[in-house]
Amino acid sequence: MPLRVEYRKVNAPLKLHGAVRSVTETPSSSPAITGAFSSISLNLQHYGEATGSLLQDYAYRAFVRPRTGTPYDGVVPSNLTGIKLAVLRLRNGSLKSRGFHGFKEFEIPTGIVVQPYVKRLAFVYQNLGVRSSFYYPLLGFSYLSPVLGLLAYNAANISAINLPELDIMATKSPISIEFTDVKPAPSGFTAKCVKFDLNGSAVFTDLVSGTVCSTFLQGHFAIVVNSSEILPSPSPSPSGIPSL
Repeated sequence: MPLRVEYRKVNAPLKLHGAVRSVTETPSSSPAITGAFSSISLNLQHYGEATGSLLQDYAYRAFVRPRTGTPYDGVVPSNLTGIKLAVLRLRNGSLKSRGFHGFKEFEIPTGIVVQPYVKRLAFVYQNLGVRSSFYYPLLGFSYLSPVLGLLAYNAANISAINLPELDIMATKSPISIEFTDVKPAPSGFTAKCVKFDLNGSAVFTDLVSGTVCSTFLQGHFAIVVNSSEILPSPSPSPSGIPSL
């Protein structure tokens, strides 16, 4: 059963690197990945609409005489160094009937439904790299992989900016995410998939196998481990004084 962590949204100014939501942390310690999750509040530096719009803009700049069904790598500005982008334009009907094999780490199956309907759409791929924990800080958890994003936009106008995300849903089999840059989990600890949806919540699920997660919806995804249960390494004894 998926476990969910909800983040309460408050009005806050958007910054270039996301929206700051100043909320109060609950008195309880960081949750373990067991049992049901209740709603918790964090001081969350979130990905935010401003960052999403900016990355959509830079991804679409890779569309120079684009061919449908061909992925293109985007280039981010220097202040976003470390983030990787790619963009893929598809026809709606072709996506539903054929899916798409191997858009970076994502396997997109047949049966994808897009709302509202558009004739052509673009998938924007994001690898947040070393900035993952900046955009998506998770109290009590450590990232074993970078955060990967898959978001859909209208591709009728490939010069458009500030586009809203489309809603997509896999209706037959889930979208598969095979992470390729994953650190091993500490001995005795179980890695989990985490999905950050567009409503500001984090849902934890088991890995499908190896380093593979799955989803029926778009969003941002990563592999994490509950670091709140990892004991810190003992401090070294002063020179010449044996430890007890």
